[in-house]
Amino acid sequence: MATVASALEDEPGVVVQEFFGGNDQPRISIRGAGLQSNPQSRGLLLMHNGFPLNFADGSFVTGLVEPRMARHAEVYRGGNALGPGGATLGGAIDFVAPTGRSADGSQLKLTGGSYRTASGHAQYGWAGANTDVFVMGTGHRHDGFRQTNDEGERLTGHANVGYRWDDNLETRVYGTVATLGFNIPGPLNKQQLDADPTAVSRGVTPPRSLGPNVPLDRPRRETELYRAATRTTWRTGASASGHEVSVRAGAAYQYVEDDFRFPVGTGVRSTRSHDVTLNLDARRAGAVLGGEGTSVLGVSATLGDMDRGYFANERGRKGRRFADNEMQASTVRAFARQRVQFGTRLAATASISGILARREIDEALSSTSQRARYVAPKDKYVSFASSPATLDETYRGLRPAIGLQYAAAPALDLFAGVTRSYEPPTFNTLLSPSGGNPKKGPGQFQPRVLDAQSGTTVEVGTRRTRGRLQWDVVAYRTWLKNELLTTAALFGGAGSTSNAPVRTIHQGLETHVDLRLLDGMLADGSGAPDQLALEATYNLNDFYFDTDARNQLAGVPRHRLHAQLTYDHPVGLSVTPDLTWMPQRTPTDHANTIYQSPYALLGARAHYTVGPGWLDAGQLAVFVEAENLTGTTYASSYLVRDQVPNPPPAPLTSADVTSFIPGQGRTLQIGVTVGW
Repeated sequence: MATVASALEDEPGVVVQEFFGGNDQPRISIRGAGLQSNPQSRGLLLMHNGFPLNFADGSFVTGLVEPRMARHAEVYRGGNALGPGGATLGGAIDFVAPTGRSADGSQLKLTGGSYRTASGHAQYGWAGANTDVFVMGTGHRHDGFRQTNDEGERLTGHANVGYRWDDNLETRVYGTVATLGFNIPGPLNKQQLDADPTAVSRGVTPPRSLGPNVPLDRPRRETELYRAATRTTWRTGASASGHEVSVRAGAAYQYVEDDFRFPVGTGVRSTRSHDVTLNLDARRAGAVLGGEGTSVLGVSATLGDMDRGYFANERGRKGRRFADNEMQASTVRAFARQRVQFGTRLAATASISGILARREIDEALSSTSQRARYVAPKDKYVSFASSPATLDETYRGLRPAIGLQYAAAPALDLFAGVTRSYEPPTFNTLLSPSGGNPKKGPGQFQPRVLDAQSGTTVEVGTRRTRGRLQWDVVAYRTWLKNELLTTAALFGGAGSTSNAPVRTIHQGLETHVDLRLLDGMLADGSGAPDQLALEATYNLNDFYFDTDARNQLAGVPRHRLHAQLTYDHPVGLSVTPDLTWMPQRTPTDHANTIYQSPYALLGARAHYTVGPGWLDAGQLAVFVEAENLTGTTYASSYLVRDQVPNPPPAPLTSADVTSFIPGQGRTLQIGVTVGW
């Protein structure tokens, strides 16, 4: 679980598109939510230990997700995110950290490999009668696959402490610090990608390219996060009537500094944000409506202040300020859920949540008639005028849901549900500069009035959780109104966001299958046998505009398969070859004129473990992991546009516009893990 992609690659319904390798700023999609943003910053609720990593306006920095801080990840697709607090189409992902009780002891992991990659991870857990402590730290650096992709660094520290006041009352306190920095090599056009995927765009160079001047602009992102949180859980224990009540109260504070140096056409965005989250929920288990059931009532609120300034990108430096805004956001949500078990086979769940969100933008720049605009070829400033950038919008939504679950056989369930989703705009969608190009800074800066995105999802599925064959299969269809679509500018800048002018449809199939093929091939006797197992995850993503033309929404591959074949031997050896396959081309623009080509990637990993268990005392493991064994040239992601135009001057065409993010070449990682 060193990267988000490796941590989530086998989760049905989840698509992760890496930008530059590692954890820089990958795109994470569940059911196509928010994937058109560039870089992705909305559409999901990302959490650590049940508290949001999102800012109060709903946006997030994907690079701050560090999977090595988690013991496991809990994925709540779509309407299943009611409990964690998600209301968006995509749902929520919660990265749950170990505690001193779940990870008692010490562990050290060191890894090195291609592109001068080096990382380390250390953790320690201790548990006493009433107190447990867990601390961990990770460090990672790499130079990247492409030119100017060096100086990638990440440091993360996390600690949590739990105290049991008695058998029914427990308090946990969490603390996290993270720093992230990486250079951004930017997009290439198809011809450049095929000729040299390690290259970078050098601006407008007819007849070869139309894109940002990466060596001149030196795009880079640097982010710091400081977070403290606490949660107290109280339980009554089962009463004489069989009822059991639990109450959880939590609070979190998060401070983030985020400096994002875009190309000249967008400038440098500098953000300082303070966010506070408060939540309270109560659960009651016991008899209800003639059956056993669980009732949940809860409320959560995230309040935030965000100070954001925009500066000219003056040849890779922070130049003069052209925008200064003070932003306040609040998102308050109340929810109720009732689950009833009728007999041993049938269960029904009904829920409703109400959402109240406010987005306020105030102008802090003293003179909006003299906004600075940098002209790179002449190395001088001119100015442009605009009215003060102010906005005050309130969004209200209801999100009902209903679901049925039927146990057709032991460990075999059938289920169906209908849910609503509701997503207010973020500050990134409401306000961003525009009108720039690779030679001149932005010439427009005005907020946009946007409607909240809403939708209705119907899903049916089946799940088998025991035996030689296990599966999780879900089919869904969503009707979306006012889908928020962010499209990149011609030259690769941040672009702008608008509501889709027509209804959009998101439908698909989410499947995951585990099949134990063979037992006891080479080791069979008094001990555990060896095993050969196949694991496969396939996602069908059919997202389109509901018109006669039925153009596909750009951003997500229509078909994606990840499969792996694992051989485990009881001596501690595990060998796994794997395949990632995108068999069909994917449009990069909503007009469906430019496409990402299909690709297939082969990888492999081998682990050898000495000791009684993965985290037990005396454990030692060595591992080797390889990706893209064939050295395939491919685009791992791309910029999303409404339509890639045929720009002047001739002979430039839409094929010369830089749209594709090259995927990494052949990589090899070698590491060792020691536990004691």
